[in-house]
Parts: sequence; structure tokens; C-alpha cells
Amino acid sequence: MEKIEKKTSKIVSILLGNSLDHFDTVLYVLLVPIMANDFFPGHDPTVQIIYMYTVFAGSSFVRPVGSFFFGWLAKLYGPNKALRASLIGVSSSTFLIGVLPDYATIGCFAPIFLIALRAVQGISSAGESAIAKFFIMEGMGDRSARKAAYFYESSTMIGIIVGSFLSMKAVSYSQEVSCDVWRWCFLLGGMLGFLVLCLRAMQEKAAVYRPKKKVSLLLFKKGFNVYKKEIFFSAILYAFSYSTYALSFVFMNTFVPLVTSISYQSMLDWNTKLLLIDLLLIPIVGTLLLKCSPTQVMKISALLLGLLLPIFFFFIKGADIFYIIVVRVAIILLGVAFSTQINFYFSKKVSGENKYIVLSLSNALGTTFLGKSLPAICMFFWYWSNSPIIAIVVPTFLSLVSFFLLSLRKKI
Repeated sequence: MEKIEKKTSKIVSILLGNSLDHFDTVLYVLLVPIMANDFFPGHDPTVQIIYMYTVFAGSSFVRPVGSFFFGWLAKLYGPNKALRASLIGVSSSTFLIGVLPDYATIGCFAPIFLIALRAVQGISSAGESAIAKFFIMEGMGDRSARKAAYFYESSTMIGIIVGSFLSMKAVSYSQEVSCDVWRWCFLLGGMLGFLVLCLRAMQEKAAVYRPKKKVSLLLFKKGFNVYKKEIFFSAILYAFSYSTYALSFVFMNTFVPLVTSISYQSMLDWNTKLLLIDLLLIPIVGTLLLKCSPTQVMKISALLLGLLLPIFFFFIKGADIFYIIVVRVAIILLGVAFSTQINFYFSKKVSGENKYIVLSLSNALGTTFLGKSLPAICMFFWYWSNSPIIAIVVPTFLSLVSFFLLSLRKKI
């Protein structure tokens, strides 16, 4: 009985921490339009959005540092301590963004401090997201591990849905009140993080883990040389997995109002509804695919999205809300099919004492250079070319590369 309680406490603390991590992230990306003028005044609104997305993407470039540090911490002191430390960083940086003075108050220091806080959040989030998704599957059989993997994805969507709903309300109220409503969202996120930390602290006390006596940089270098091909391969797939979310729930929110008569408020209203659909699809699709090969599911998903994206965006100019919903649902469905398999796939591909370091680094590299930077990249290509198809050339290419790489690997 005590063993079951400890296992339940472990799973709950992981799922809550993951929900909070994505809640904090979605706050930033969806509140960009009402935050941008506070940090980058005097610019064209589209340029302000590009700057804010660039801060988001740029902060992600430090994620490999977080992967290295928290991977080392997990190897030396155990996953519980690493996850507790990562949540401290996520919660603190989120809370401080909520109290950060704007450009009118402290001038150019406002965007500088914003970049610094986003960097801290990026470093901490790298440890949270990469370690937790594999730690939750430890000690389970294949079927239970696959279920745990899609439950983890469900917790991701719960955090995103709550963040999306709060962002939608903040955008709506910002037009009616004079204060910066977005600040209260970040303050709430920070305080919730500190509450989850209490549960993490209890979990850490219940865990027994003997620190390793020697974990040197030389061993990390040796491990990197051994796993470098696996790191590159994993990073591409993680980038593709994140791009399906970034396209549907981030980029399209700001892009569609530029090429259609649909408002940003309307996009946010539908964003929350589509996130709920995503949440419902994860356990349904995950259960239906339990008997299928994860490799085959991922290959088909990547190929279909690579072929459909250019077609979808060719007809997007002037489209009505029905067409936009169809496109977003298609991207969501293929993304769900891929994401419910990827964590289990890599848990079987990579094992041993270097697992957390290798996979957290792969996750950070993939989500950093192509995943989280995708909205800024797509927006830049649109701003430069004024072509919807050119705007999504990078995610299209990423989809086809993912299919090609999976075709070279043995089935799982």
C-alpha cells in the first residue's frame, strides 16, 4: 500500500509540474500582442510581435545548458532533486516577469531583463520537460509505459488549456481596463509553481537515492561522442513534434488575422476550444494506437503533414473560420498521433546511466533551434516574402526530414 502511495505521489508531482511548465510557456506566447508595446514601443505591431517571439526563441537557445546541468544533477543526485530544482527556476522566473517594469519605466533595461528572465525559464524548463517525461515511465512494462507517456501528454495539454483560457480572458479584459492584466497571469503562474514545489519536496524526502561519487565532464564528453548520432536523430524528431503544436496554437493565432478578416480575439476563442479537442484526442488516439508500431505511426504522421501543409496554406488567404478550423484540427490530429509515441519510442531507444543527459540534450536542441523558434521563423518568412507557402517552408521540410530519418531506423 505504501509503495502504491509513493508511486501515485511521484506521478502526480510529475504531471502537475509538467502542466505548470506548459501553462507558464503558453502565457508568454499568447499574451505577446498585449505585452509587446510595453517592452518594444515605437515599432510597427508586426515588428513588435517578431521581437517578442524572438525573445521567446532566443531564450530557448540556452536550453542545452539546462539539459546539461539538470541531466548531470539527475545522474548525480537522482531525478527527484533535479526536477525540484528545475521547478524552482520556472516558478521564480515566471513570477518575476509579472513584476518586471516596462520600457516607459526603466527604458532599454526592460527588454534586457525580460530576455534574462526568459533565459532562466528556458534553462529550468529544459530540465523539467526532458527528465520528467522519462522518469514517469521508469519501472513500468511496455503497455503501462505507453499509457504513462500519453497521460504525460495529457497533462501538457491541461496546462496549455488553462493558460490559453486565462490568456483569452486577459486579452479581452485588457481592452476594458487600464492596468496590465497580463501581469496577474504571470504572478498566478509563479505562485502555483511554489505550491507544486511543496509536493515535490515531500516526494524528494520519500525517495532514497545514493549520490554517485564521480560524474566528471570527461564522462559527459565520452557519452556525447558515443551518442552524437542518436542526439541528432532525436533532436530532429523532437523539433517536429513541437512544431505541430507551435504551428496550430502559436503561429496561426497571429498569422491568420494578417491574411484573413478573422480577429486575434476570435483566434484565441477557438484556441481554447481546439486545445480541449486536443486533450480529448490524446487518450483516445493513444489507446487506439497501443497495438501499432510507434515507428510506423510516427512515419505516417510526419509524411502526411509534410504533404498537406503546402496545400493548406496555399488556400489560406481570405479563408473563413471553418477552413481555418479544419486546417488546425488536421495539424492537431497528426501532431497527437506523433506525440503519443515519441517519448515511449526514445525510452526504448536510449537506456543506461546517460539516458537523462542524452535525451534532455536532444529535447533541448530540437525544441530550441526549430521547435520553439518556429513561430518567429515562420513570421519572418511571411514578413519577407508575403507568401503563406514560403512562411511554412521550414515546418514542411522538417516533416519530410523526420519521415526520412524514421524510415532508416528499425521498427519498435
